Amino acid sequence: MVFLGRLERIKGVHTAIEVALQTNSELIIAGNISNLLEEKEYFEKEIAPKIDGNQIKYIGAVND
Repeated sequence: MVFLGRLERIKGVHTAIEVALQTNSELIIAGNISNLLEEKEYFEKEIAPKIDGNQIKYIGAVND
């Protein structure tokens, strides 16, 4: 699976992670981390701990 978008709560990357974990699927996350304080905290507390580099991977921001 692939998630592409800003890593903000409203975009639902946490939901994509849960689906990947529950279905034992690989998930590649691509996108930028918001500069807003609450969104940085969301990434650091809820997303980053679940990135294991194996099943859940974060490749950073991408462009065209």
